[in-house]
Amino acid sequence: MQRTQLRLIVVTLALASLAWVCYRVADTLTNRRQRAGGSVLRLLPDAALRLHDFQRVKLEHGRTVWQLSAREAQYFEEGNRAVVKEPQMVFYAEGGDKASIAGEEGNLSFDGKDLRSVEMRGMVRVEGSGYVLETDSATYERDRDVILAPGPVRISGHNLAVRGSDMEISVSTHRLTLQHEVRVTLTNADGHRS
Repeated sequence: MQRTQLRLIVVTLALASLAWVCYRVADTLTNRRQRAGGSVLRLLPDAALRLHDFQRVKLEHGRTVWQLSAREAQYFEEGNRAVVKEPQMVFYAEGGDKASIAGEEGNLSFDGKDLRSVEMRGMVRVEGSGYVLETDSATYERDRDVILAPGPVRISGHNLAVRGSDMEISVSTHRLTLQHEVRVTLTNADGHRS
């Protein structure tokens, strides 16, 4: 055998060995990534999707009706629901007025792709028309277009302070109803109670 043929055989064997080593390293890394991905899924066994800076908007005839946002959302296929952190929902009236509801955390439920309800907990705050409403939990029901708060509610604004419980707000008519333990305090422009 000639020296050039021997060199060609040695170089070919070296390249084949190098290719085999590269293949084994790549295969090992791929298997490790797949196992690591599986461990993440085990941490959230039924979460289908996790989103940061979540936003959803409802449009009617080119006009924004409401906008829902959250810092983080985890969507679960089972139950067609999502768990959200720092949710805020803004409602836009046809005349340009808007109102908002925000909380520390919440649950969204869906009817197919449509939003069915938004439940918020933890320092829930409703703002609109110069009034601020605070409660521990509230739910927006899309079918009835209402915001419900079953517990104590505090309302302030326009020289008025109201306390009560079992509240219902009609979003479309801007009508608020308190069912129980209603106390109203009026103040004049200089802050004196009436």
